[in-house]
Amino acid sequence: MRSFHSNEDNSIVPTSQVLGWILAITIASIAIASATAKWIGLPTMQRKWDEFLRLPRWLLFWSGVFEAISAIAFLIPGTVRWGAGGLTAYLLAAWIIHARISAWRTCLYLTVMVPLVWLSVHWR
Repeated sequence: MRSFHSNEDNSIVPTSQVLGWILAITIASIAIASATAKWIGLPTMQRKWDEFLRLPRWLLFWSGVFEAISAIAFLIPGTVRWGAGGLTAYLLAAWIIHARISAWRTCLYLTVMVPLVWLSVHWR
């Protein structure tokens, strides 16, 4: 496996670790963007929440809080497993909610995201 060299101490960083961090930052960015859309009351998010998912509006804000906290914890090495667990719980709950309304494309996306979360944990 190819490796990268650090400039500071000439230590070798495995490619998988670099890819793990790239994947983690991408996943966390997606989660934080989704949480932000919930917090600022993006009209498309509110319409989806009200018309399709039919969930209470207060849950919109608090699901965004849980999603953002999990994403931040996912990026911190000491809490990566807690963050991954939180993201997994969030994604599984979202899968159940979207399956209820037969939103299969979203369910497919959520199904792909869960193993990517844990792959990122393994590689880091």
